[in-house]
Amino acid sequence: MKKLLYTFLLSLFCVYFSVAQNGNGYINPMSHEVILSGGFAELRRNHFHAGVDYKTEQVINKPVMSIADGYVSRIGVSGTGYGNVLYITHPTTGEMSLYAHLESFNPLIDNITKAYQYKNQVFACNIYLNPEDVPVKQGEIIAYSGNTGGSGGPHLHFEIRNTETGHYIDPLIYKMGVSDNVKPRMFMLKVYPQTGEGSLDGSSLAKKYALTTANGVARFTNPTTIKAWGKIGLGIRAYDYADKADNTLGVKDIQLTVDNVEIFRYVNETFHPDESRYILSFIDFEEQRRNKNYIMRCFVDTGNFMNVFPVLVDQGILTIDEERDYHVNFKLTDAYGNFSTFAFVIKGEKMDIEQPAHCGIKMPFGDANIFETSNVSVSIPKNSLYTDICFDYEMSASENHYSDFHQIHSEFVPLHNRIDIGIKTTKPFADDTKLYAALVNAQGINQSVFVGKYEDNIFTFKTRDFGRYVIKVDTIPPRITPVNFANFAKNPNLIFRITDELTGIDSFNGYINDKWVLFECDAKTNRIQYKLNAKEIGRNKRHQLKLVVKDAVGNESVYENSFFW
Repeated sequence: MKKLLYTFLLSLFCVYFSVAQNGNGYINPMSHEVILSGGFAELRRNHFHAGVDYKTEQVINKPVMSIADGYVSRIGVSGTGYGNVLYITHPTTGEMSLYAHLESFNPLIDNITKAYQYKNQVFACNIYLNPEDVPVKQGEIIAYSGNTGGSGGPHLHFEIRNTETGHYIDPLIYKMGVSDNVKPRMFMLKVYPQTGEGSLDGSSLAKKYALTTANGVARFTNPTTIKAWGKIGLGIRAYDYADKADNTLGVKDIQLTVDNVEIFRYVNETFHPDESRYILSFIDFEEQRRNKNYIMRCFVDTGNFMNVFPVLVDQGILTIDEERDYHVNFKLTDAYGNFSTFAFVIKGEKMDIEQPAHCGIKMPFGDANIFETSNVSVSIPKNSLYTDICFDYEMSASENHYSDFHQIHSEFVPLHNRIDIGIKTTKPFADDTKLYAALVNAQGINQSVFVGKYEDNIFTFKTRDFGRYVIKVDTIPPRITPVNFANFAKNPNLIFRITDELTGIDSFNGYINDKWVLFECDAKTNRIQYKLNAKEIGRNKRHQLKLVVKDAVGNESVYENSFFW
């Protein structure tokens, strides 16, 4: 028996010791086998993924542990984004760890959170703590995994950040228990003749070529000859993979050489939060929006200031000015050193280069740019563009809305910062607080909505998107629908679905017996719920419930009913 106990304790020690040998002495935040569902710097629609995602066997309530000694420096709660999230500062390493989409916190942290929410009568909150408030030890259970906030399924989102600078750091630098022996794979090459300076097979249009990758070597799927002249940019669609994971991950390292000379290098193992939106310049923005393809452009806009390009010759642009073969090679490498290559030839062949039409309104990327007519104003702050643009604008009449349609440049051109737009209304409305701006498609259907300020017949608002805008009105209050009301045999919770057709839910508050109670929100399912608590509201009696829900322009709905519990 003693020998068996000794063997068990020794095995525990060996497991712990092997895990703790990760960089900076970190252990894994979860005790089960580590399999990733998301990687660091993975390409997302408008940002780089800031951490890694751990699979939780498609369930919630897996214990989550602190990776090192430290203290809880911040608690976050939201129905969107990170959902329930903890930030733990580790003074000995100068870093901070983050654990997101949690189902719940440990009892101490939960008590602090609930006390703040009730004191301030809020659900969504950020609570900043002092080092002595909630110290934690390495391996201590701090929370349980979940699916809260913007999560697309049960998992743990995990980050490491530099405490002083705020930079995100790739956790795989410290290995964190992840096993990876799988090489990246390439699926598509795209060649971009530069406007007015390059030609591809006699055309100014970019062209895509399918690739097939096997055993770390990519090749054209079909026999291909590329002929070009002048200035050319290249882009690659590729993904990384890890052991036992069937999902795709982001590529960490891209190296591009031409005739054995390196002209472009991308290495992303740390970046600042302010740099994340530069992904809109790094990827082929139009290709992503039109076809959902993430093509990484291996040439850099002059307005892209992200610090992930250690090698950059002529912004990564290849100049074809000799009638010969140019030998091009891609090498893609993951965090564990697994790599794949793709070698091909571009044939230099003299051909005409098409010149663009005259630009009427040129907007340099580095300037503050303003466009105004009697019906619209557009103010674009400095460094909001990634490259110079030839600005386009078109107005068309609308009889059904409160302004004309205003096509403000192209929706396929990205913006880094918010711009200011002012649109003149074409007819009065009794309550101007109900006006809002809508980014609409060709059929006039809302794609995004914006609240703003109305003064002197001008509605002004901020946006990060070019496109087709119109002013509309919202007089429809939110809808409150009971999901689980007075049926508590199996589920002792008050659950409601709250929706708003136009401007979206802005606030919700619940009261039982005229006392504010905490309704928790899951925005992705449009649900709020109150977990019945006998200490708070009492048992075996009739209770009076009141819900007040408002949308972004102040339309209000009230639900009142009684229940016995």
